[in-house]
Amino acid sequence: MLIAARMTTPFASLLRHRKTLLQFFMVCSVIPLCFFAAQPMMASFDWSQIKLAWRAISLEQWAASLLAVSISFAALGRYDVIVHRVLNTGVAPRAAHASGAASVALSQTLGFGLIVGTIARWRGMNSLNLVSASTVTAMVSISFLGSWLFLFGLAGLVSPRSLPLPYYVYQACLFSAVCFVIYTTLKRYVTIAGYRTRFPSLRALAKLVMFAAIDTSAAALAFWILMPNSFEPTLIAFFPIYLTCLGVALIGNTPGGLGPFEVTLLWAMPFENVNSLLASLIAFRIVYFALPACL
Repeated sequence: MLIAARMTTPFASLLRHRKTLLQFFMVCSVIPLCFFAAQPMMASFDWSQIKLAWRAISLEQWAASLLAVSISFAALGRYDVIVHRVLNTGVAPRAAHASGAASVALSQTLGFGLIVGTIARWRGMNSLNLVSASTVTAMVSISFLGSWLFLFGLAGLVSPRSLPLPYYVYQACLFSAVCFVIYTTLKRYVTIAGYRTRFPSLRALAKLVMFAAIDTSAAALAFWILMPNSFEPTLIAFFPIYLTCLGVALIGNTPGGLGPFEVTLLWAMPFENVNSLLASLIAFRIVYFALPACL
């Protein structure tokens, strides 16, 4: 009873927090805004064409995409292994890996990443209390955002013509990523949920970036494989597009990135067949969001 009371108090405090209400309000606002933003493109929607494009996806494409998804989740589970080691939680690497993959599968599908990720980690491991789970979730989220900034900036500079964005946007992202590394190196500690927590070391940050590169490139590959044969961008050109959609979806924080991901994808590839693109996107949502969350 005492343990349950101690866990319930921070849990109730988490749900009552003003930031949680603000996040909920933002999510409820983002989807209608995305709907209106997509109105000009919806004129060309044809569900019969989407069904035809869906049926054209071969069994080999489904199998190859699932293989890429498994590689992506194997890599993203390593985020938790590194963060648990940094925080010295005493959780075994295998348990941390499974917990991390499961929490990401649920949080990216249901939305409200910090809340759902925290609850999933807390319920998934008996050795963690709610505060420790929230610390791990926050640290994984902050580290991934820093890694995303670096990868997006680097990918945009290597393949700058795949996105209608100015050159300085990628430079600014790389500069922000470098500032993040310098900040974590100098500060070394941060306060999360009222507790003083150590930042990852340079070595840990390098590993996080490496696994983020494997995770996002495998996810982009899983999406790219499901595209029709007429799809023009190569995988290298598509990678910055996927990173952009992912970043906007993370900011929107909607369930499965629904709304921001689609609008950004259609904006980034205005000359592609909208119906074929949506058919591939639906297939990608099944293999990368729905299936892992159900498992």
